[in-house]
Amino acid sequence: MEIADRNIGALIRRLALFYVVMLTFWAVSLFWWLSYGYEGTFLWLNQYHWLTLDQLDLYFFTHLGDGLILPGMLVLIIWRKNPGLAVTAILALVVCGLLAQLGKTTLFSDWSRPAKALMDVAGLEIVHPHPPHSRSFPSGHATTMATGGVFFAYFFYSVRSWLPALVGLFTVFLCFSRVVIGVHFPGDIFVGSVLGALGGFMFLWLLYPGIDKVTKKVVEERFPKLMALVLWLTFVIIIAQFINLIVNI
Repeated sequence: MEIADRNIGALIRRLALFYVVMLTFWAVSLFWWLSYGYEGTFLWLNQYHWLTLDQLDLYFFTHLGDGLILPGMLVLIIWRKNPGLAVTAILALVVCGLLAQLGKTTLFSDWSRPAKALMDVAGLEIVHPHPPHSRSFPSGHATTMATGGVFFAYFFYSVRSWLPALVGLFTVFLCFSRVVIGVHFPGDIFVGSVLGALGGFMFLWLLYPGIDKVTKKVVEERFPKLMALVLWLTFVIIIAQFINLIVNI
């Protein structure tokens, strides 16, 4: 089990490939936004209807950012080898997710989702539209996916140094799926992913070392059986979430 520290240089090197992918995605997203506008970017992309993609499959993948699925997967994969990192990830997901929801309900409460904002536009491709009252900006799913992506990238760097790039690509795919199925504007996922990726980095840099020390004392020294219990509970929760997702497709 690795030792957590606040060496920002080592942290940047570890996450460099992940952020190269994310920065590329952000640059393209910002270019689209400035070129076509907030709603115009969605209309430009939506006109192609994504005929080569199975949108029901995308609907399944995009909901990996739902509720307890992504946090559960983080715990299931990371907990046994690095419980401190798993705890930090969960805290980061909660805080970043709350910030995204706070933005939706206060600062941007009148920013509606595409199905409502563009209801007068004919031929829109919307898969399983959200309720009309649902807010759009920023994307909570993109925030969750980007936050989780930071921690997956950090963890998998120890397996292969190039894996953070793959994590970044998958994060972009999951975020962009929100646009493809028609539930978010590109600007929503741009801002949501920036919030998640930066928030995840700050938690890793500032809080992970302290959380790691406390977690090691609690889990390894005082309650060693907690390791197995957490894994089993997480597994049950993930299975229940997937069943619920499949039933509601």
